[in-house]
Amino acid sequence: MPNQKDCNKKMTISEFSRSIGLSAATISSVLNNQHKKRGIAPDTVERVKTQARKLGYRPNMAAKKLRTHSDKLCSFDIAIVTCIEVPIQFTLGLIHAVEKIASMEKYKNYEFSTQIVTYHANKMSEMTGMLDESRFNGAIMTNTMPQDDKYFMDNEISYPVVFLGRYLPKYNCVTVDVNMAGKMAADVLLVNCRCTNPVVLVPNMLTQATSGRLEGFQKECEWRNIECKIIEAKGFLEQDGYNAVMEYIAKGGKIDGLYSIFETLAVGAYHAIKQNGLIIPKDVAVIETGETSICQFMDPPMSSFGLSEVNMYEVAVELLFDQLLGSNERIVNRILPSIPVLRESTNRTGETLKK
Repeated sequence: MPNQKDCNKKMTISEFSRSIGLSAATISSVLNNQHKKRGIAPDTVERVKTQARKLGYRPNMAAKKLRTHSDKLCSFDIAIVTCIEVPIQFTLGLIHAVEKIASMEKYKNYEFSTQIVTYHANKMSEMTGMLDESRFNGAIMTNTMPQDDKYFMDNEISYPVVFLGRYLPKYNCVTVDVNMAGKMAADVLLVNCRCTNPVVLVPNMLTQATSGRLEGFQKECEWRNIECKIIEAKGFLEQDGYNAVMEYIAKGGKIDGLYSIFETLAVGAYHAIKQNGLIIPKDVAVIETGETSICQFMDPPMSSFGLSEVNMYEVAVELLFDQLLGSNERIVNRILPSIPVLRESTNRTGETLKK
């Protein structure tokens, strides 16, 4: 198991420089995204990045920020980076996962301080210090929007990072099979609940993950020759879900099954359905993605997707910690199965449905 001395037992920039025959200054400029300013040739940039991945070298910013307190622990600053438009409650699971994973035996000689960094949707390129390690040693990126994903693919993050809930080929990623989640949600409504007028409730901005859920649901409806309507909310909050469903029903929209790709929107939809005199699940069956404790305390308890065989947050945090300690330099893509938790909101058979 690594100890305090192991924190610095990685390839140094001098060793990397000798191995590829380029100066340390050139390497540093490339890996800290300063190559354009210095006018370094594109083929040299590609050579540095390719060899860095191949040899497992990364700028040892962790060592720069490494703090030792006499006989105490090695310390790393990590960030949970999330879109500010998405309710902050969706990062709570990550915060709990950091605390749990940090207590594992193999990390006992280290401590990890955590900060939450927010940005506006599709504006990641305007954030400073997100490509180099000037702000923190490592990060988990979540709720990124399409333009943000493109920004990270067009550039290079020089520190350990894990993307949660999406797949970006050149980075470590942990996600669930989002298309399958959407397909299974459609199966629950169309087969179990025999819905003929299903609707999908979505926010006005879609991520890679939420787009996948929507696509999976639509394809399953299409395969079964059943038309599904899309209700677009103006945001991600409960009020947005409530307003969108109220407007849809007020305009005469038919609905006997609802799939919400966000838990908060589903909570608002519950109230809109009830205020229109409809009963869940008799008149409208409801299922959503985003399993948290609130689901079981809804009236009636709400069916959901969001669980997997292992905790996605914990997998992401452990993968990040291992990168920080230099024990995992390869690109890892973990795709976890999504498991439905069926409760009374989809129970039209008179029997309690279980996972």
